[in-house]
Amino acid sequence: MFFLTNEFMHFNGDLIMKNLLVILFFLTLSYGVSNAQCSCDTASTPWSYDSTSWDVAENCWIWAEYEYRTVNCNGNTYYEFRVIGWVAAISDCPEFLPDYPIPVWEWVSRQILADGIPTFPFVPPGQCITQFRSMGPSCWEQVYRAVGPVGAGYYAYKCADEPVCCRPYKICRSLTNVVTVTDLPYTPVTCTSVIGPESNQPCYTSCP
Repeated sequence: MFFLTNEFMHFNGDLIMKNLLVILFFLTLSYGVSNAQCSCDTASTPWSYDSTSWDVAENCWIWAEYEYRTVNCNGNTYYEFRVIGWVAAISDCPEFLPDYPIPVWEWVSRQILADGIPTFPFVPPGQCITQFRSMGPSCWEQVYRAVGPVGAGYYAYKCADEPVCCRPYKICRSLTNVVTVTDLPYTPVTCTSVIGPESNQPCYTSCP
C-alpha cells in the first residue's frame, strides 16, 4: 500500500499553488498588455477611407466602408481601423441568423482584417502580428432601404461617435497561407438609452 507523507503533501500543495500564481500572473499580464493598447490619445492622427465587398453566398452580397490609420502609442506602433457602415441583403444570408445584426459587424471586421488593409503590414507565413485594433463606435442601428446608395438592403449606421470600443486583434498566417483573426482580451463597452436617428429605435451594442 502506498502512503503520502505530510511532507510530500505539503510540498505538492505548495508547488500547485506556485504554478497557479504563475498562470494568474501571465493571464493578468496578457490582459493588461492588451488593454494598455487602448490607453493612448491618438485623436490627432488622421484616418484614410476605403470600401470593400464580398459575395458571401448565392444572392448574398455585403458591402462595407471603413477607415484605417497607423498610430504611435508610447513608442509602439498599432494599426487601427473602424467600420463606419455596411449594407447587406440579409434575407439571403441565413448563416448570420438568428442573431442578426450583431454577427454581421463581427464578420465584417474580421473579414476586412483577413483580406488586408492598405498600408497595414503583410503577415508573413508562419508568423503572427498582434498590433491590430478596432476603434469603432459601439452604438449602431440598421434600416432597410428599398433604394439606397448601393442598392436595396439593410443599411447599418453608427448612432453616435461615443462611446468608442477598442478591441485588439491578432492576425496569423500559416505556412499554407491560411489567415486566422483572433480577438484579444478587451473591455466591452455598453450602448444604453441611445435612439438611432435613422431608425428611431434603440441602438445595438457592437464592438466589432
